Amino acid sequence: MTIQWVDLHLAGIELTGLDLQRAERAVAMALSAAPGSAERQLGPATEPASHPSPAEQALGAPSPTDPSPAEQALGAPSAADLVVRLVDDAESARLHGEHFSDPTPTDVMTFPDGSHDPASGRLLLGDLAIGIEVARRVAAARGRRAADEVVLYVLHGALHLLGYDDHEPADLAAMWAEQRRILAEVGIDLEPTPQD
Repeated sequence: MTIQWVDLHLAGIELTGLDLQRAERAVAMALSAAPGSAERQLGPATEPASHPSPAEQALGAPSPTDPSPAEQALGAPSAADLVVRLVDDAESARLHGEHFSDPTPTDVMTFPDGSHDPASGRLLLGDLAIGIEVARRVAAARGRRAADEVVLYVLHGALHLLGYDDHEPADLAAMWAEQRRILAEVGIDLEPTPQD
C-alpha cells in the first residue's frame, strides 16, 4: 500500500513520518479487511524499478519496490496506490461544488479509480481531497491532534473507495466502528459515536 501525498507542505500542521505511516497502515488494514479483499486483483507484490518523482525525492519517499512500513507491519504487501491531496477551505469548497453540487468546504472527498496501472499491475484506488482547515477546526472541537484527524479522513475516504457508505444510520455506525477498530490498531482513539 502506497500513499502519494500531494501538497503536504501546505498542511500548516505537523504531519510527522509516524503520522504518514499510520495513515498508510490504516488504509492497508482497510484494504485487507474489505469485503472481497481475498478476490481483489492487486497485481504483483513488486513492480519494475522506477525513478522517484521530484515530490517523492523531496518527501524522502521510499522506492516503489521497497515494502512500505504498512506492508512490513502487515507482513504482506498490498499492491495498491492512493493519492491524497491536502486542500484549503477555498479549494475544498471549489471541488465540493464542482463535483458534489455543494460549494462548502468539507472534510474529505473521494474520487474513485479502481483500475490497474498497466506498467506495474498495481491497483489504483483513487484520489482523496482532504480539507486541512476543516481537519484543524474539527480536531480542536474534538480535543485531538489535527494530524490524527487527517489520518481519520484518509481512512474514511479509503473506506468509501472500498465500498463503504455512511448515508444511512446503520451504514454510518458500521463505518464508524470499522474506523475506530482500525485507528485503535495504529494508536489513535476515536469517540464512541460520530460527531458532526
